Amino acid sequence: GRPHLMLTKSETFVDAHGLSLLSLDDPNFKIAIYPALSALKGNLPIKKAAPDGLFQVYEAAAKSRSIPVTLTKIRDARPVPPLAMTGPGGTAVEPAPEVFGRSAAWTIAIPAGALSGLDDAFLRIKARGDVARLFAGMKMIDDQFLNGSTWDVGLKRFTGELKSPLMFTVLPMRKDAAIYLDGGVASMVDGDQTAEVTDVSVAPQYRLNLTSAAPAHKKR
Repeated sequence: GRPHLMLTKSETFVDAHGLSLLSLDDPNFKIAIYPALSALKGNLPIKKAAPDGLFQVYEAAAKSRSIPVTLTKIRDARPVPPLAMTGPGGTAVEPAPEVFGRSAAWTIAIPAGALSGLDDAFLRIKARGDVARLFAGMKMIDDQFLNGSTWDVGLKRFTGELKSPLMFTVLPMRKDAAIYLDGGVASMVDGDQTAEVTDVSVAPQYRLNLTSAAPAHKKR
């Protein structure tokens, strides 16, 4: 019933049920609120910490979860042709569908029920190459143009598909590809072409739901 200022590193949003905080791969929550709330309730035990200036600090911790993931290579990439330069002004265009059959491929296995009790979990992939694709059976469920950053894929929406290993493919990037990224193509390509996975993990997403039990502030 009155304005408050909140400081936190967690992702936050408000809906009809109150305030929610999301934390990726860190079960600990810390929030600073001004003015202080006399009563704060949550789905996790909440501890009042020492104030930080005008702000009252609250802390909460979810049970830490570790989700194993197994990456298995099933085929190496084959040589790919140069990128077609048929876009506007002679720019590069997406490879033809038949070229994707030359991609390197891996299976990604996550234990059944690994996401149970979590708000969500994100498959985090670090790979080098041109185009990455993620499949459940024959169905492509997500794709990404690789640019050197970590690719995060939310898994909760694919819970049913996780009963079997997913397939991950990387179309190689050629040394001569006319694609410009921070750091240059040279840092993405070893030799004539590159298609590799450097790291795969699953990061749990934790949620803290908060409501105030204090009576609403009445305006005069």
